[in-house]
Amino acid sequence: MNFRFTALLVLVIDQIHKVITQSAPMSPCPKMFQYRFDGSEWYGLLSIKNPEMGKPLHLKVALSLRGKPTTHYLGEIELLSRGQSMDDSPIFYKVMFPKSSIPPRLLQVSVNNRVICYGAADISIFVTQIQLEHTRKFTFLPHGLQLSNKHHNNQQQQQHPSTTDTDLFLNDDKNPLQSVKEVCGRHDETLIKETIFQIPPRFQNRDETGISRGEWPWLAAIYVNNLTSLSYQCGGTLISSKIVISSAHCFHMYKKQYTANEILVFLGRHNLKNWNEDGSIAAPCDDIFIHPDYDSNLKSYDADIAVIVLKNDVRFNMYIRPACMWSGSTSLDYIVGERGKIIGWGHSSTSNTPQQIEATISSNAVCFKANETYRSLSSNRTFCAGDKNVSGRSPCNGDSGAGMMLYKNKRWVLRGIVSASLATTTKSSCHDNDFVIYTDVAKFLDWIFAFIL
Repeated sequence: MNFRFTALLVLVIDQIHKVITQSAPMSPCPKMFQYRFDGSEWYGLLSIKNPEMGKPLHLKVALSLRGKPTTHYLGEIELLSRGQSMDDSPIFYKVMFPKSSIPPRLLQVSVNNRVICYGAADISIFVTQIQLEHTRKFTFLPHGLQLSNKHHNNQQQQQHPSTTDTDLFLNDDKNPLQSVKEVCGRHDETLIKETIFQIPPRFQNRDETGISRGEWPWLAAIYVNNLTSLSYQCGGTLISSKIVISSAHCFHMYKKQYTANEILVFLGRHNLKNWNEDGSIAAPCDDIFIHPDYDSNLKSYDADIAVIVLKNDVRFNMYIRPACMWSGSTSLDYIVGERGKIIGWGHSSTSNTPQQIEATISSNAVCFKANETYRSLSSNRTFCAGDKNVSGRSPCNGDSGAGMMLYKNKRWVLRGIVSASLATTTKSSCHDNDFVIYTDVAKFLDWIFAFIL
């Protein structure tokens, strides 16, 4: 009986997915524009090549809607990538559609009066054509050291800080937030007795002593707000005053997709049973961006990465600091054999405090030889790490989204995200002596930097 019910449930979910998928038009330029469904409405995700430094970007999007709009709202374009990070980094926009059960077709996308995408119109007795515009202008401040931008979106104009290629994280004199570049990847010296001449602190396995509060100040605890209760969901890594990196599957699974108002990020937390820890904060989310290549219906965990944008900038303190982002070679060969550190509140721990483990990064050949199943879980944007047959050297259930940190140039750098492991017969257990698949953060730097303010 249970088997029949389960089979029926899977069939119903599959049919719902097919109906949703079929109701979306085919994008004429899938690498540039993708239709997305957030559980309640459709929208478009648009990726545009960054213009040269200082040049404006005038974006026009033409849409074709079958029938007449039911309200006066015709949609708008929202800038997702605030600021300018790298010349070759794409700029992301969210294209919001009029209220309709079927999203409009994309007719044309033009940048600075040059058409870069062209599609076919809807075929119907009555068709409404809509044109949305967005202008992004850059002007230099008088002192010439910082770049600010102005975003025009039909009705309002806002100013946001931007960056230059020499410094991705700028703070002017009026900003009380410490510079990310100044503090990233470093502990507060009053908490951790470590000088630039010392080796990294010793790490224990899960069956030994845990860590001290503030030892990993970029560690984030991600919770689901069920209105009546809060439940721990995944780990994450703070990389700026407003950005947390985690796994996509923490927010988008075939049964459920969480929205920003359902997620709460705790920073500076240590003991999850203690809700009154000094210096900790509960940060509400403004938005959650799952990488467009991630597909929860596939066995592969390619692009299993998500960017969480917090509603407000957080102030760094001895318990809240960002990790540094990877720089240099993105080749897997460069890190094979290195030992990374993973910290999380995984279910294998009997404590309410985070535990830390150390795992060796392996080549794909070694990983696949250990178990062929790893091949189907992997892609060219993942890597494998673990110490075969050594107990306590693998993340466990609840560690998803946690970062793998490497110690480079006297700083801790984010290189991987806990993504997938081999399945077990029970949900409460895990393979603590086997390989684990990690998302390779170095392969997604351009996408991540596009969200940094």
